[in-house]
Amino acid sequence: MELSVYERIFLLYTLPKKGSLEDMVIYRDIEEKIRMSQEEVTDLKIVTNPESGHVSWDQEKAQDKKTDLTDAEQDFIRKGLGKIAEDGEFPLQALCLYDKGLVGEKKGK
Repeated sequence: MELSVYERIFLLYTLPKKGSLEDMVIYRDIEEKIRMSQEEVTDLKIVTNPESGHVSWDQEKAQDKKTDLTDAEQDFIRKGLGKIAEDGEFPLQALCLYDKGLVGEKKGK
């Protein structure tokens, strides 16, 4: 699965950071796969506005990253994003994750 810079940042900021031991092991594995490297932060000029918390980057240089997520990792993401959707807090910009099958029921069910 290819994830954009936005999708990777969104997931890192929004996935639950508390849960069962099993969930936190899965979160750590996801984080290792999608986090930004120091090189990416520098090359893409990724910065966070300290006042607004808004993250920006050089969109011209941004490239999607191939990420092999296990079924358990995809289920964890679906569960976390599903909670946000249930609470009515799912942002329009993140519909791309729905299109990739990471929100709602697992595709093929």
